Amino acid sequence: MPRRHSGKSTQPSQRQLRVAELVRHALAELLTRGGMHDEVLGSQQLTIPEVRFRADETFDEALRIDRLLASDKVRQDLDKR
Repeated sequence: MPRRHSGKSTQPSQRQLRVAELVRHALAELLTRGGMHDEVLGSQQLTIPEVRFRADETFDEALRIDRLLASDKVRQDLDKR
């Protein structure tokens, strides 16, 4: 039976690292060429969709909430129950 991760690891798995590397290579190739050739459409050059990258703030927000929940003030309120 395979071992399961507890979900608390802050390090990416080997699979995540490999997928990220493949995506990085594919994006680098597309950005370097400036377009994409599709054999099905003949020699027509396709207008590649614009790619925008945004910082993922989800983990920062989760960390902020965890810190709030662990604060003395919140613990004090929870102890009153």
